[in-house]
Amino acid sequence: MEKKKVNLGLSIAGIVELGFYVNEEVSLPEGKEAGLNITLSVEPQLAEEMVRFTVEAGFNLPDEPARFLAGGKVRTDYKVENLKSLAVKQGEEERLELPDQIAITMLSIAISHLRALLARSVCGTRHSHLILPIVNPAELFQQVKAKATNE
Repeated sequence: MEKKKVNLGLSIAGIVELGFYVNEEVSLPEGKEAGLNITLSVEPQLAEEMVRFTVEAGFNLPDEPARFLAGGKVRTDYKVENLKSLAVKQGEEERLELPDQIAITMLSIAISHLRALLARSVCGTRHSHLILPIVNPAELFQQVKAKATNE
């Protein structure tokens, strides 16, 4: 089946810092690199023509993943004109078929928002050296997409 072309107007509708934590009682051992866990959720709001990307990252001790150093959670809301035209009915439910390149762009921006707010939040703490690394949003998107396909 051929995909239909739709002109999408994309803009940022909001950025919300949902949480931040820092554990001043735990130090990263000298010469060790912190572990990092990144999670992502995507919530289309078809009625409002909005897509919400929530990205969370947490740094932990490398040998003890349950011992957290610092982390944060940020939601980026996107207004997407003509979003409803990308909805596909599957039985009783509607599923959004967002073009990969648009989703990758949204993911990249959302991660950048998290990186900036996390850097601001750890500034002045014992974990000020923890900076969310540059990640390839296309690779991360493919990982998330593969995981969602297998579920």
